[in-house]
Amino acid sequence: TTFVNPKMAQMLGYTVEEMMGMSIFAFMDEEGKKIAHDNVQRRRQGMSEQHDFKFRCRDGSDLWAIVSTTPIFDEAGQYIGALGMVTDISSRRALERELALREARLNAFFAAAPIGMVIVDPQLRYVQINEPLAQINGQPVNEHIGKPLDEIIPDIAPKVKSIYQQVLTTGKPILNQEVTGQVPSKPGVQRYWLVSYFPISDSDGGFSGVGGIVVEISDRKKAEQALKESQLQYQSLVDVLPQCLYRTDTEGKITFGNRAFLSTLNKTLEECLGKTVYDFYPQDLADKYTADNETVIQTGVTLDLVDIHQAPADDLPIYIQVIKSPVRDENGQIIGTQGIFWDVTERQQAEQTLRWQEALLRSMANASPLAFFVVDNRTDAILYFNHRFCEIWGLLHLEELMQRGELKNNDIIPDCLPILLDVPAFAESCKPLQSEKNRVVVEDEIPFVDGRTIRRFSAQIRDKQDHYFGRLYLFEDISDRKQAEANLQQALEAAEVANRAKSTFLASTSHELRTPLNAILGFAQLMSHSSSLSPEHKKHIGIIHQSGEHLLNLINNVLDMSKIEADSIVLKETNFDLYCLLDDLEAMFHLKALEKKLQLVFEYSTNVPQYLCTDQLKLSQVLINLLNNAIKFTQKGSVTLRVLLSRRGDEGDRQIGRWGDGEMGRWGDEEMRRWGDGEMGRWGDGGDKGASIEFPNNKQQTTNNKQQTTNNKQQTTIYFQVEDTGVGITPEELETIFEPFVQASTSQQFQEGTGLGLAISRKFVELMGGHITVSSKVGNGTLFQFELPVRVVEAAALETKQQTRRVIALEPNQPCYRILITDDRDYNRQLLINLLSPLGFEVREACNGKEAVEIWESWQPHLIWMDLWMPVMDGYEATQEIRCRETRRRGDGEMGRWGDGEAEGEEKTRETRRQGNKEDKGENMAIYSSQFPIPYSQITNNKGQTTNNKQQITNTIIIALTASSPEEERGIAIASGCNDFIRKPFRESEIFEAMKQQMGVRYIYEEVAGEGKSLPTESDSQRVASTIGLASQEHPQGTPILSPAAFASLPADWLANFQQATVEGDLDLMLTLIEQIRQQNNHLADALASLANQFQFEELLALIEE
Repeated sequence: TTFVNPKMAQMLGYTVEEMMGMSIFAFMDEEGKKIAHDNVQRRRQGMSEQHDFKFRCRDGSDLWAIVSTTPIFDEAGQYIGALGMVTDISSRRALERELALREARLNAFFAAAPIGMVIVDPQLRYVQINEPLAQINGQPVNEHIGKPLDEIIPDIAPKVKSIYQQVLTTGKPILNQEVTGQVPSKPGVQRYWLVSYFPISDSDGGFSGVGGIVVEISDRKKAEQALKESQLQYQSLVDVLPQCLYRTDTEGKITFGNRAFLSTLNKTLEECLGKTVYDFYPQDLADKYTADNETVIQTGVTLDLVDIHQAPADDLPIYIQVIKSPVRDENGQIIGTQGIFWDVTERQQAEQTLRWQEALLRSMANASPLAFFVVDNRTDAILYFNHRFCEIWGLLHLEELMQRGELKNNDIIPDCLPILLDVPAFAESCKPLQSEKNRVVVEDEIPFVDGRTIRRFSAQIRDKQDHYFGRLYLFEDISDRKQAEANLQQALEAAEVANRAKSTFLASTSHELRTPLNAILGFAQLMSHSSSLSPEHKKHIGIIHQSGEHLLNLINNVLDMSKIEADSIVLKETNFDLYCLLDDLEAMFHLKALEKKLQLVFEYSTNVPQYLCTDQLKLSQVLINLLNNAIKFTQKGSVTLRVLLSRRGDEGDRQIGRWGDGEMGRWGDEEMRRWGDGEMGRWGDGGDKGASIEFPNNKQQTTNNKQQTTNNKQQTTIYFQVEDTGVGITPEELETIFEPFVQASTSQQFQEGTGLGLAISRKFVELMGGHITVSSKVGNGTLFQFELPVRVVEAAALETKQQTRRVIALEPNQPCYRILITDDRDYNRQLLINLLSPLGFEVREACNGKEAVEIWESWQPHLIWMDLWMPVMDGYEATQEIRCRETRRRGDGEMGRWGDGEAEGEEKTRETRRQGNKEDKGENMAIYSSQFPIPYSQITNNKGQTTNNKQQITNTIIIALTASSPEEERGIAIASGCNDFIRKPFRESEIFEAMKQQMGVRYIYEEVAGEGKSLPTESDSQRVASTIGLASQEHPQGTPILSPAAFASLPADWLANFQQATVEGDLDLMLTLIEQIRQQNNHLADALASLANQFQFEELLALIEE
């Protein structure tokens, strides 16, 4: 040192003298020396500089100063030293250290704080931000510095910029400001923060920025929201409760109440908070409620009680159920009470009623002849029993113990077992009763050793949750009833034997009567074909026809009644024209009414549907029976048939006439009767009343004028009335008039019929779903009426009937068909021989089944007409034997067997036939019809030559002929192996048609009118019948009267077929034949149909014969 001023020496704690000559490096520490050495080197290079430097003072302290050094060079330019100026900056360095410390602390706080911290400048650019907030914003810390808020948090910036500006402007902090929004780090997620903003001042007294402290409260907000929702749910829950809920503090002040509670006080919650019960209730009630609350607070117990109040209106008690409990804080300290109360008056009344009903049930059970016993299967406890139970089971000595509940179910079982007849069986029967799955009422019978029979009923007992817990048993002593049932069963068995005997007798009688009738009517038919008969002979044949037809009708009536009693009559619904049926009936009865000079009236309005679906034949038979009776028992006056769509009649219907002075009036302004709501009106104007039976209530009506436009599914009800002015029926006989074999005393003078017509009519009407009634007054006539539910159909639904033509010869180039006729009656065989032989069939005959089998074996016929009832071997056995031989001849692999075994099948069919088993009639019906259908026309040559008999491989066609009813025999015959079944008496058309269907026989038919060909002459067919015609006069209603002249244009084969059908009483075939001539002569068809539907077969045969 060559120079130092006093200030410098003072600064370092030295004197000038002391510093002179000392090296400058003596005032430096090691680090300073190194820095100074480097500085000297730069001075030597001529560089001047200024920098902060630390000197070591004499006292060892440090002196920070600003050193400005300038190199000094001599004249030669050599470096000789440096001039330094030192400025003391110790105070500034202390301040800088303080600032650095503060900054370090702030940075440490920023870095360590778990909350977000940020500082922005006045331009709202990030100056400093800590890591937690940077993570919230989704960007690193260094990415924030210097960037504006809009760039970092674009969604939130618009919400907070105004707050920052407000702090900068006012210099006042804004604390705990809630901010919500989305940040880029979690888009779509709404987040919540609590932010405090504060200003940052500068040295000039202004503000250099704004600091912010950010606390995320998203979880807290969710919790608050959940709490709020929970409170709302709790509030809504308690508000919908019908019970009243409330809370009070320890001073009795109300702190909460639900809607029901507030409703009872007629106050709002705000009006109730802080109030006590004394503000709302009378003094006595308030004192009681307060005392209850104090009890709960002091003891901590829950009170459950029922308060009774008197209703001021009717002075009846009101029962209030009250439950009070203490309210505790998180430390378990009682801070108040809470209560719930509700009106239980109805429950109390129900409990009282239940107690009364239990007492009543106990009294009834003790007085009942039934024994009651209820057991709890879970605990084996006896829940209930009555005195009768102890009587039946012999437990009277245990009854008192059972009443006290000292015995369980298993305790009394040992005393019950000795009286049981079969203990193991009883134990086994009890097992299913204990099953939880067995919900049905179980009924069985328990035999006792003393001969008694006890009926037991058992049913499950379940609680409100449908849990099975016990059973109810009812026991009834039915010993007397069992004995009565045994007696009744014996009587029923005896009646059944008698009924079977009757059925057997009727079947046998029917067969025995039909068999000769088949010959009588058949030969009469064949004889009627002859043109050589004199008129007298034709008349005699007509008498034979009439008598046979009358006898057949009687047989059919008896059989129909038998079937009705056996419930075997079935409904056969068909579509038909009601108008046509009525026209036929009118034509049928017109002549008979005219003969007795009676007025026959048919009335039906146009709104009655034309085309219907029901059992046409049964409806026809009912109307024929009623009309026939009306004409038979009426000597003067009128017979009227009315058909209505409703009882009172729709618009256009005529009103029912009123009974006049001793005669039946016409329909007119005066009503015969007034129809009430479902009851029969009074007869006459005054006190003279006739007997009557009520109709049921009106049924569905329809107003369609014509059938053609109605829906074929439409249902309606038609009402039929048959009214006459005849002899009438006494009131006493009205009750039995529909019984079988019953005839009114006023009508017995006529001595006709079997007394079955009305019984059959009633059964037929009921079978068709209707109801028939009768009203009558002796001497003034009778009114029968019935309702009938029907379906309305369209005209297109009616089937078109095919014409039936008469066979006169076989077509050429056909085989010579071999026909075997098997019947034990010679006249039946001769009938078929005379029918088939003239046409060219080769015919042989057998008198029993055994002979038929022998002829079949040697002759191999194409077809066998097989009677079923014959001696030696009947038709069933013969058919089975032939089928067995055919099977053996063909081999099992070539033709299917007709049963599980030949012998077994044969024995089964025999047994079925012997026992008259109707259940199996159709079981095997299709067995043979599917195995033997091959027409013989397919196995012969074109010249009609047959192959060698022994080489035939086609089964013989077998068609059964029987006089029994087809319902009884058809199924058995088909099952035995027959291909078809025809009933005696038969029509010749049935014989020819069956042969055509089964063998393919081709016929030459007599041509009928309308085909454009000439009719066969009498010499061609030798079977031209006499003709009848229409007379010029007409019925008052417009129906022409039949005369022989009207038949002149009809074909001979048609007349023969119609005559045969009339002889056989086959109404279906007669109507079919009549329809064939309708286009040729509609009036004649109407007249014939009317007579046929009335079963006036004698009159028809007489006209044909004339």
